[in-house]
Amino acid sequence: ARIAVANTAGPAVQAVREVNENALAEAAALDAERAVSGSRGPLHGVPVLLDDGIDATGLPSTGGSIALQDSMPSQNSRVVSKLKQAGAIILGNTNVTELKGLFSSTITEGYSSLGGQILLPSDTDKNPGGSSAGSAAATSAGMAAMAVGMETSTDTAQLITPAANAGVVGLKPTVGRVSRTGVMPVARSQDSPGPIAQTVYDAAAQLQAIAGTDYKDTATEAAPAVPDYLSGLTITALSGKTVAVINNAAAPVATKAPYDEAVAKFTALGATTVTKTIGAAAPNSVVTREFKRDLDTYLGGLSGGNAGSLAEIVEYNKDNPVEGLKYTQGQLIEAAAVNLADSTQKTTYETDLATGKAADKATIDAILTNGTAGDTTDDIEVIAVPQGNALVGIADRAGYPVLTVPAGFGAEESTSGRNPVGIVFVAAAYDEDELLADGYAFEQASKVRLTGPDYDKSVVGIQPLDLAGASGVPSWTNPSMWRCVELSSFYSPRYCRPGQVDPLVLTPPTPPAPPAPTPAIGTPKLTIKVTPKSRSVGPARETVGYHLSVKNIGDATSGTVKLCASAPKGKLKVLGKQCIEVEIAAGATRERNVQLKIKPAAVGKTTSITLKASGIVVGKLETKAKLTVNKG
Repeated sequence: ARIAVANTAGPAVQAVREVNENALAEAAALDAERAVSGSRGPLHGVPVLLDDGIDATGLPSTGGSIALQDSMPSQNSRVVSKLKQAGAIILGNTNVTELKGLFSSTITEGYSSLGGQILLPSDTDKNPGGSSAGSAAATSAGMAAMAVGMETSTDTAQLITPAANAGVVGLKPTVGRVSRTGVMPVARSQDSPGPIAQTVYDAAAQLQAIAGTDYKDTATEAAPAVPDYLSGLTITALSGKTVAVINNAAAPVATKAPYDEAVAKFTALGATTVTKTIGAAAPNSVVTREFKRDLDTYLGGLSGGNAGSLAEIVEYNKDNPVEGLKYTQGQLIEAAAVNLADSTQKTTYETDLATGKAADKATIDAILTNGTAGDTTDDIEVIAVPQGNALVGIADRAGYPVLTVPAGFGAEESTSGRNPVGIVFVAAAYDEDELLADGYAFEQASKVRLTGPDYDKSVVGIQPLDLAGASGVPSWTNPSMWRCVELSSFYSPRYCRPGQVDPLVLTPPTPPAPPAPTPAIGTPKLTIKVTPKSRSVGPARETVGYHLSVKNIGDATSGTVKLCASAPKGKLKVLGKQCIEVEIAAGATRERNVQLKIKPAAVGKTTSITLKASGIVVGKLETKAKLTVNKG
């Protein structure tokens, strides 16, 4: 209901793109399991949203690209599998900056051709931040308890900035702490999925569930054992520690106070602060040079869609400029031109990768070791910088972990008035437990999101009686956009524009209609659907995929069903078995991804593919799909 009244109605933040239609049934099953067997842990029954591009079966994985709008993952990403093992409910996926932000230097952050423009719930005319803006906005607006975003940066995929802008917690783990298997990449040397949550505790609980090694992701092989992130969350965690800070005297007045107040808070919590200077980021980013290699590898595991490579995405956008090219795709074209098979390009790339990573690691290490490498007696546990500081980009290339926590709100007499402002913590590789502990102690001492900005300057530290219930949530910091959302503090439907109010149903719902009668004997007791129904590919394409979904609508408690795919043998070859047998319980759905090899005889022609489902109990049904292979 929260998504219904705030995603496309009310403030219409356009944060959530797809909802898992089985979420309520999964929630009921987990509730029943809890009643019988107890809780699996802190994520049992918790709804979680995913960046569009983190694979979950039943949800398209598009990265916001119209060229990938029919792409369906054949299996869950490692992140989703681990969330499900922990008892979480995958609620749906969120809108992202198109292809995680590597599209055009002119594209607006939070925009995609498929999902439109994400709006910041706390101030809808401000920049929502980087690629995970939908996950941050949805979490801030209470559409889910938490979400999973991704950080790569050098101005591509980001979760730290959007989380800070939205006034929530964001954690980018060390590269290799969380598996990227089944996650749409930008640059594998820097990609790191991580939690976006309303509290540090929730972020720690999510990381506890998704961290760990994965033989399919070699970056995780060297990671140390996953510690207990929750046990270190104490209000005294900063006591006796040393925190590196920066001189903030030249910061803009609009956002200066929250950082200065945070530094004072560290001292009050028993920490010692040491002022440091942040060095420059290493030059020669490798992100664009890795994009084609890594994206093409990922796209080979998807079914459906209109593109199986970066080159095909570029061509699809050219063929559909009205939908696909509101912004130019200059960065995509630049990335598509990279050829790491060329020895000169490869050598330059490998040199820049190694030297850039080493230089940015050295910048952070020099601060954490206090300039005395080998002497641990004066080491610094954590670095704290203002939101937007260049240290975040340095940590991204170094592969080091980063945490953002709400620190305050912008100055009222400024364009940032009452907008959330975050503080950023950076630590050494695999020191997420340090970040979470220190961030938790600061969060509990400041309670920024709970108390909100000082709405009455004449009463310091205490809200007046007529502002009881005031907080830092979007419906308080941006009430004009939330006044038409029922249950918000300033709900005023009589002042809403026509069609803007879509109130929640607060009375018991009307009982559902009786189920449709069971199909008569001899009629098919199945539904069958194939996506896409028709697609067009270039002559260089070697394989193509389709997604078959079959539902048992009969009353048989279980039916053995044979799912088959066939096509003219001279033009296409079904990869793997033509037919597989599955059990489909009454009311259940089973899916199959069909991959076909394109033969030369198919070029320049349109070929029909037949997909069938049949069983003794449930009858049989078939559908067809078409494939056009262009000449060039």
